[in-house]
Amino acid sequence: MLAQALAPMPGRPGWSPLALAERSEMPYADLVACDPRMAGAAARPVIRPRMIVVDHGKIFNSEHFDDVCRMLGINVRPARTRTATDKAVIESTFGAVKKRFSQYVAGYTGSDLARRGKHVAEGPLWSLNELQDLLDEWIAMDWQQTAHDGLRSPFLPGITVSPNRMYATLVAAEGHVPLPLTASENRKLLPFKRLKVTDKGVTIDNRTYNSEGLQEYRNRHSQIPGQGMRWQIRYSPYAPRFVWLYDHTIDDWVEAEFIHQRLISDAWTQWTWEQATLRVLEDGGRRDDQRRIAREVSALRERARRGPDPQAKRVPQLFTGPVLDLDVDVPDPYEGMPDPDPATVVRAPSLAMDAEHVLAAGDTTPRAPRLPRNSRGRLHRPRSTVWTSAPKRTNRPTGPVRPVRTRSACAAVRPTSSLSATANLPPHITDDPNPTAARPTMTQRTEKPCEPRRTDPDFQPGGRPCRDPAHRGPAADHAGGLERRCLTHAPSARPRGLRSQRHPGRAPRPSADVPR
Repeated sequence: MLAQALAPMPGRPGWSPLALAERSEMPYADLVACDPRMAGAAARPVIRPRMIVVDHGKIFNSEHFDDVCRMLGINVRPARTRTATDKAVIESTFGAVKKRFSQYVAGYTGSDLARRGKHVAEGPLWSLNELQDLLDEWIAMDWQQTAHDGLRSPFLPGITVSPNRMYATLVAAEGHVPLPLTASENRKLLPFKRLKVTDKGVTIDNRTYNSEGLQEYRNRHSQIPGQGMRWQIRYSPYAPRFVWLYDHTIDDWVEAEFIHQRLISDAWTQWTWEQATLRVLEDGGRRDDQRRIAREVSALRERARRGPDPQAKRVPQLFTGPVLDLDVDVPDPYEGMPDPDPATVVRAPSLAMDAEHVLAAGDTTPRAPRLPRNSRGRLHRPRSTVWTSAPKRTNRPTGPVRPVRTRSACAAVRPTSSLSATANLPPHITDDPNPTAARPTMTQRTEKPCEPRRTDPDFQPGGRPCRDPAHRGPAADHAGGLERRCLTHAPSARPRGLRSQRHPGRAPRPSADVPR
């Protein structure tokens, strides 16, 4: 990125003439006189930055990026995490590129489904190199030559100017001094890998490079702690014919060439090598067959020199399989109906009540009050324990049972409303001839100590509610929420072998007198 920013970009075949510097507002004659590299360049100025604000991306935290900025005297300032205002200019630039360029490219999918056009999958597919070429041409022809709101003259703040016109104004005021880099400095801008030199040389991206000067570093220590015999090997993805070993001890470079370069007559790039590799794999070849891939690269360059076939399509379409008629004709329910005329639409009258009472209007069904709920949203019910006899276990030892004092199982149920409480009682307790009929349920129950009527002749203090129907009081007692007590069927101690209805899986605690 820095290497492309510090050098003029040459115009590419097929670009519009308006994308060239000689057709733009840049001082083309003065720039060519100072820097001959500007001849035939694109309408994009060369600017050497003083400071770069970066985020926490992997490429900006690399050793290569820090070394290049230190060599060029560029300050690097990292932006704060999750703080878009530290690089607001970059964020706004991304939004402008999306609005003015990306959405007009065929096959643009949008940032989400709401911004996605129709039949996107049926459009042409672009490779990354083709998209990069389109973006470079758009930057030189549109972005650099369109007025921006952020670029204004201090003397005429009401006039907006384009980046190329602002650059021409600054060149006229301050002058232009080109700072071309030397070959050694340009090589330091290239990416590198730390590799060990073997008797076959070094291998980068499935390509082997070797030379006589490179063999002098075979099995030689790099004198860098932690690197051993691994040396810096610089390479260019745009010109992978050569690689360079950097000897930091003498600040010198050792060049090595691709061993099968004689099979490739034209210039080629990393992308060409990848495309040739895919073709070889499709034909049943191997990825490590460098000689065959080199011949395929030469064949691709030869076809590119002849140009595209006028009979063949330039952009391949997506493979969708055989064409099958899967659409079923569905009649349109609105066919034949005229479109509504907005002028004939009558406004609905206003409501005579609030909107929140519209759904409840006319509903005369009595509704029971809402049951109280706890903090978890569950119904709050009083805890009452009712004991029932459980099947006797044959593997437990028999013996005398020691009475165990437990809490009272009697809980008088008192309804808080005027509704009858007999709906929850068994049929034999009520006097209703039709006990199966639906009855309103209680809205709230509270637990209080049992207070039976004093007029009951069978009342004995300390008794429990009797479960025998013959010993139960009249239905009026149960309808009022009370139950009679007797000592015959309600002993003070719970016999062994009973289980709780609330915890049916829990066995009763054995007595201390029963041997284990």
